[in-house]
Amino acid sequence: MCHWHKQYAQHRWEPVEEADMNTTKRLTFTRHRWDPLQPRKPQSDESGKSGKSGESGFRYFGRDAARRCLQGKRVLVAGDSTTRDTFYELVTVAGHGGKLMRNLPNTSREYWPDGAYAPRDPGGTMADRQGWCMGNHDKHQSCLRDLRVAEPEGEYETRFSFQFLTQSNSTWELGLSGRQMGDRAPDFAFVQCPQYEYFKPDAYDYSLSKEERAQPSNRRMGPSNLAGIGRACRDFIEAAVVSRGRRTQIYQLGMTPLPGWTRNIGGEWVEAHIFASIHAALGLHCHQAADGTYTHSVHHSSPIIASIDRYALVGQRKRDGIHPLWNAQFAIVQLMLNHMCPR
Repeated sequence: MCHWHKQYAQHRWEPVEEADMNTTKRLTFTRHRWDPLQPRKPQSDESGKSGKSGESGFRYFGRDAARRCLQGKRVLVAGDSTTRDTFYELVTVAGHGGKLMRNLPNTSREYWPDGAYAPRDPGGTMADRQGWCMGNHDKHQSCLRDLRVAEPEGEYETRFSFQFLTQSNSTWELGLSGRQMGDRAPDFAFVQCPQYEYFKPDAYDYSLSKEERAQPSNRRMGPSNLAGIGRACRDFIEAAVVSRGRRTQIYQLGMTPLPGWTRNIGGEWVEAHIFASIHAALGLHCHQAADGTYTHSVHHSSPIIASIDRYALVGQRKRDGIHPLWNAQFAIVQLMLNHMCPR
């Protein structure tokens, strides 16, 4: 919460306080800005030409710094619809949003002008210039995106790939991944372990109404379903990424807060159980010190380098109870960039 700020004047931002989080007005959350470098002096140009950084090691990536960071890299993003929006934001921040998103112009300077802290919201949500981007496990359908940007002769192309995951380790999903990835392993992979398919089989059945999809009519979620979330995610990472070469840096994207109806199926502690499932499968450990602070570690046998936590970062900043608002997606992308291009 302390890294989120609210604006008081043109160049004055103050930390968000606990009382600010008690509102039910979503518009309030859209006006927040995540910035670990605050408080800072007003600057005439926040395009990130030098890549501002703080004592913590965090570095803010503006328009130009983000483009330079991602130039020539191949990045894979895989997960459910919350991660699809993360992918949209990543492509937008990289300066190529107009090539994929319907409501953005082709030139990044037009949708991310000098002096702006973040780019214009990419919009789109479920659809982009290529159409609908969702997944349906029963119909063996999964949204794939592969945006390739040519670079000067002699340099690697910049490439952004996305795969919509439902159960992660289904044979047909792994087959799609293999065809999309080809021979060259990604430089970076960001994988979110999807969970809705495991305790809500009709979560992506769009022949049903929104109300019907939210009905607690299927009570099949149990210990085996919970354990399967983490195991399937590890299977995907091993088969789709690790098997293509050891050069890829793999990160896990943490879950976002679950909507209230999931407790009708998974129980009061459903989120804690899902965390435990993913942690066990990926070798993640969370330790609480005597002073109450937390640290996390990754087991040496884990395929991932680290976990990027979306849960606490997003908080209540969701447009529909599930999907993070674009300002929260921008914060997630800033963390991803810090891992890809550390100070």
